[in-house]
Amino acid sequence: MRKPMRKRAMYSTRRGSSGWLSSSSFGIPCRPWEFCRRLSGQQSFAWLLVLLLAAAATLQAGETNGVSATLAATLAAENDHEGAALEYRRAALEEVADSARQASWIWFAARESQLAGQRAAAETLIDRFEELDPGRVADAQLLRAENALSGRHWSEAAFFYRGLAEAPGASSALRRYAARRLAAAELRQGQPAAARGALALSPDPEPAAAEALDRWQSTSRKRPWLGGLLGLIPGAGYAYSGEYANAARSAILNGLFIWGMVDTADDNHWGLFAVVSFFEVTWYSGSIYGGIDAAQRYNRDHLDEAVRGVQGQAAFKPSPATFPLLSLQFSF
Repeated sequence: MRKPMRKRAMYSTRRGSSGWLSSSSFGIPCRPWEFCRRLSGQQSFAWLLVLLLAAAATLQAGETNGVSATLAATLAAENDHEGAALEYRRAALEEVADSARQASWIWFAARESQLAGQRAAAETLIDRFEELDPGRVADAQLLRAENALSGRHWSEAAFFYRGLAEAPGASSALRRYAARRLAAAELRQGQPAAARGALALSPDPEPAAAEALDRWQSTSRKRPWLGGLLGLIPGAGYAYSGEYANAARSAILNGLFIWGMVDTADDNHWGLFAVVSFFEVTWYSGSIYGGIDAAQRYNRDHLDEAVRGVQGQAAFKPSPATFPLLSLQFSF
């Protein structure tokens, strides 16, 4: 009787080794179907872990964008526009899920590059902005106009500003801003009539800008050739353009050197006479060229004053309410 029982016991052991499985994951024996069910639960847990990791990565990217944007705003406030442009570009590279937000980062980077004087980089970024958000034509055109104006390309800037001022779908604030900038660009080209026509494109009256334009037209410009001709009389060329301090200095210095030339010639000090004559030729020629430069400075200063009056305090900045999505606020 013992022997058959031993066989049954051995059979039960072998049966148990095939019919019962030990799961080290759970630490308890389970049947095959129970093992599959629990393994499925383990896979669900794994998928949940993957989703949590993805969410954490997204949050981390958002935090990184937030840090880059904060740093960029700080650098821009400190007039480190080159550094701000770099941080905005970094934020754009980290923004992969939302093309609209990425386009906004690129726009901010282009604006800061333009303020930093990096016109070529700004143009490249504007091209990228248009690729990411083709519907924001006006925002791209505004940056192109500002970029051309900062590069003193007056005709190119006027082309873009005119397009904005005449755009039927543009906001009244944008059209007003573009009209004043267009008037300034036309005035830079010496076309006051075109500047006055540009002001007429504004949806609101611009009396201050019109007055600045009237003052510039009523002020007579100086003729550089006449300033140089008057410079033959030391100090007269400067006085012609209203630079009376320079006129007095030129008259005194030239008078002293002329007196020195006469005195050394009377005393037969020809070596000293040659030295004094050399310096007098320098000062005398400086009086002539100074008269030319003074006339040019006069005209340039009055033009700059007129342009400031035409442009006024017109400015724009992104709205903080929609940041980082792009929405511009204009002030006048």
